[in-house]
Parts: sequence; structure tokens; C-alpha cells
Amino acid sequence: PAMDGLHFALLDLEKQINRPGYGVDMQRKTYLCLRILMSNFKTIRTMFTIQTNQSGTRSINVSEENLATIEKYGLFRHLIDSNGIVDESVLEKLRLNIRDLIASQEGNCKDLLDLCIDVIYHSNMKAFGLNQLIILYLQWLNQPVEEAAETE
Repeated sequence: PAMDGLHFALLDLEKQINRPGYGVDMQRKTYLCLRILMSNFKTIRTMFTIQTNQSGTRSINVSEENLATIEKYGLFRHLIDSNGIVDESVLEKLRLNIRDLIASQEGNCKDLLDLCIDVIYHSNMKAFGLNQLIILYLQWLNQPVEEAAETE
């Protein structure tokens, strides 16, 4: 919905710069800015919000890049014990796993660092939030499959 609003705002701006009386130089500059915005439109980050406590007073924004990082490094694989309970020890295990990954990386691990800063080490992240993050991740994983099925 937020991206739809931005798209309509950009289209409205395009209509405005084509109106009579708008200076030619200003029109060119605005049109160039508009083209740059439109070309970068697909790079706008999709954000999801997860609730991090049961009362709903705390939350964390999670980007699609964060979810892709979780998938890339398989961070949720073998994370939860056979009892299926997500508690503070599971969160600590995840944090330790990520620390080890960062320490062992020779190259660029900006994606892991971003995930840590934005989500995993966020001051609102607790066991409840991790459980919500896992649910969001599973929904996100299934999303492309659902979209492909709808187009067929």
C-alpha cells in the first residue's frame, strides 16, 4: 500500500510538470528527477512490522533484505529444539551463531551486520519477537510460491 501511494504521487508529479506555464528548464530538471525516482522505484525497501511483546506496545521493522539474509545464511535451520518452544535461550543461540558467522567471514558481511543492527540486537527483540520473526520469515518464504500460483 505504501508503494502504491508513492507510485500515484510520482504519476501526479509527472502530470504537474507537463502543465502550461511551468518553465522549460524547471520542467527538464523535474522530469530528470522524476525519471531517476521511477527507475529506482523497484529498489524501495519493503518493510514488515513484527510485534515484539504480547501487549503489542513494542515492535520492530523488518526489511525484505533482512529476510533474504536469514535465508542466505540459513539462520533458522536447526535453531529450535524438538520441543518447538522459542525462548530467550533460542534467541541467545541465534545471536551466538550470527557472531560466529561474522567472525568467520573473510569478505563483506554487511547484510549480517544490517540484520544484527536492525533486528536481532534491537532493544525490543525478545523471545516473543523472535517467534514473530520466524512466523514472518515462513510467510515470506511461501509468498513467491503463492504469487506464481496466482498467475497460472
